[in-house]
Amino acid sequence: MAITVADSGTQVCTVTTEHSLSIQTAAGVYVLQLDLNVCAAGDAFEVRFKTNILAAGTERTAFLWGFRDDRPTDEEIVQSDPFVHDATAANFEVTLKQSHGTGRSVIWKLLKVA
Repeated sequence: MAITVADSGTQVCTVTTEHSLSIQTAAGVYVLQLDLNVCAAGDAFEVRFKTNILAAGTERTAFLWGFRDDRPTDEEIVQSDPFVHDATAANFEVTLKQSHGTGRSVIWKLLKVA
């Protein structure tokens, strides 16, 4: 099984703004990794994987993942559950929204694992 970096970067969060991290078109299994060492008490984030079931369908949230507050030092890097994309829907989008706290810069990486 080949593992490749599909996309990566650092997102400077504006609180209450949903930021697009990546749009992917290739079929595969994807996992998002986040470095949360910058989180502090009162911070809250939401990650969404958005897609549509059929190419002509409406894009909707397929996976929502939330986390808040500062992280223990042994849990600063987290990763999503695998997200399967079959390319029938043409693409999928990964977004990050900081809903509370002070705007943070979050380092992220989207891996394509199959």
